[in-house]
Amino acid sequence: MAVAGPAGTADVGEWHLPPDHRLTKKYLGKPVSPHLFRDCAATEIALEDPKHIGITKPVLGYATLASSQRFYNQATSFSSFRRHGDVIRRLRNDQ
Repeated sequence: MAVAGPAGTADVGEWHLPPDHRLTKKYLGKPVSPHLFRDCAATEIALEDPKHIGITKPVLGYATLASSQRFYNQATSFSSFRRHGDVIRRLRNDQ
């Protein structure tokens, strides 16, 4: 479906995206909201380098370390789910 773009032209481009979504589209290839981008970045830090989760406060602009702690807890859950899945797969393969 064509969308009316600037000056009445048929356009399916990116003019309708908020400016912050345009940046992530440009650099990541997909439009991503700032909220989702920060969540993903914090979770990645928690998964890959949990001892430095505190950097999320100044780097990502969180008001408190409580936000950082939330992503650390989420990352711990992801790791637990992954380990659980690995155990189940090993058990199934041993049968």
